Amino acid sequence: MTGEVKVSGLKQLYYDIDTGSLTDTESSVIIVSTTQEPRWRYIDRFSDRLVLDYDDVYDESDPYAYNMEMAERVAELVLRVAESDGVSSLYVTCDYGESRSAGMAAAIIRYLGLEDLYLWDSAVYHPNPLVYRMTCAALGIEVTDEDLEYLTQINKKTFDEAHD
Repeated sequence: MTGEVKVSGLKQLYYDIDTGSLTDTESSVIIVSTTQEPRWRYIDRFSDRLVLDYDDVYDESDPYAYNMEMAERVAELVLRVAESDGVSSLYVTCDYGESRSAGMAAAIIRYLGLEDLYLWDSAVYHPNPLVYRMTCAALGIEVTDEDLEYLTQINKKTFDEAHD
């Protein structure tokens, strides 16, 4: 992959395509986490795509939660994309671009050897810890309960300070 991992909500992504500010779809890959039907005329513009239907929940026992089968599908795509020179960017989206996509993007960014802390130390993003932990596991990254607690506490503190 020659570009970067980008986090976005679906509406923002559609807007960027409509206005012409996003022009690299034909050389980009997209992962969509949604409970809504994506507007396929946009999704099909990407060179490769993965659409996952799950709720933004933190409890893995919830029947609509992200699961290891989904995480393994993400890992397969990421491994393929990471080795490809023909992919300019990887877009990771969810309905609002705040939680599921941020958790998944943080794990992917970490896998690529880059710093993911900016997604946790943010009042805009609220990475879903379940999505992060499972995606990391599927990518072969060990995340301890202490690591995850530290990251979620950073996120909570940053959010609380921004909204006081």
